[in-house]
Amino acid sequence: MPRESPAPAAVADEWAELLADAEAMAGRYREEGWTAVVATTRDAAAVDDELFGLDVLVPEEEYERIEEIVETGAVDRTHAFRTDAAGVRLLVVVAEATAAEEAVFLPAYLSLEDVETLRERADTEGAMYTHVRTLATDTRVTVQHEDPELFL
Repeated sequence: MPRESPAPAAVADEWAELLADAEAMAGRYREEGWTAVVATTRDAAAVDDELFGLDVLVPEEEYERIEEIVETGAVDRTHAFRTDAAGVRLLVVVAEATAAEEAVFLPAYLSLEDVETLRERADTEGAMYTHVRTLATDTRVTVQHEDPELFL
């Protein structure tokens, strides 16, 4: 059964392609012996207050596995693959724990207007952040990206 798209309707086809790309990328990692988790994104939003970056909402059962990978401090490399359509930036954020051969794939999206807002803050901060959380809890895990241009 296909996932219901949380992305804007104008980019529903592009979102479906992005999800397929994320699954294909994760499959290549698995072929190399890695553990690869592709998140089921329920919502994504730019945040620019006390927290800054991309906020991604995932189901609780996936969050627990993502938390295990990210919170160990083993994430040492990140990537972002992106495309733009109809005023929306679509992304697959990849966080790798290379020593453990584990990777998290986070499909996400934000408006191009939000991209500009985040670009200003990223220039000041010198980094970009992806925050992953569930609807049920106030806890989150955060991945820091040293190269904000991956997103912006």
